[in-house]
Amino acid sequence: MSQDMQDQGLMLGDRINWPYILGMNVLKVDDAIVKAEGHQSEQQVREAALALYDKIPDAWVAKDTKWKDDVAEAIVTVEVDDRPLWCGVRVGKPKFRKEDKINPHRLLRACVNVFNRRGLLSKTIFQENMVPVPSDFEEEQEDV
Repeated sequence: MSQDMQDQGLMLGDRINWPYILGMNVLKVDDAIVKAEGHQSEQQVREAALALYDKIPDAWVAKDTKWKDDVAEAIVTVEVDDRPLWCGVRVGKPKFRKEDKINPHRLLRACVNVFNRRGLLSKTIFQENMVPVPSDFEEEQEDV
């Protein structure tokens, strides 16, 4: 049977290694954060964190109240100076407006926490414990 024939019987979930894709996105966020000194870009970090956030399936977080709290903490309100620029200098009477922004580091923390709650960060190791069963011969030895 050819590879194409085998692939036709697979569901989309069987064809895509979703934990691998999420892991690669986590590494992209990490690469954006740990760029060489002087080359960090807050926009790259934000875009990488948002891309990771967008790849998390809704079914994973539908009933997760902690996820909603973590994402709400990632949205911060900042004051932005709304004065016009003249030759690179803000001129006029100071006017500030409040704007909601996403803190990409908190958003990454929320994503990592949901991965941990789903069990994707810990490897399951099965350990078989052998317990000796006392035999009849050992019981006879104790009686004597």
